[in-house]
Amino acid sequence: MKSAGFQTLLHASRTIKGIETIQAIYKQRRNFQTNFAFSVYNELQKLVTTA
Repeated sequence: MKSAGFQTLLHASRTIKGIETIQAIYKQRRNFQTNFAFSVYNELQKLVTTA
């Protein structure tokens, strides 16, 4: 039977860090922009481009 959860703590930790990063970007951009439209896809594209 396949587990529905994470296979290792490392995978869980990376996922949580990724979620926290997206939330931090969201909050930062929301604070600096008056006409704010947040897109997870666009933020991930920006992260991949800069990495």
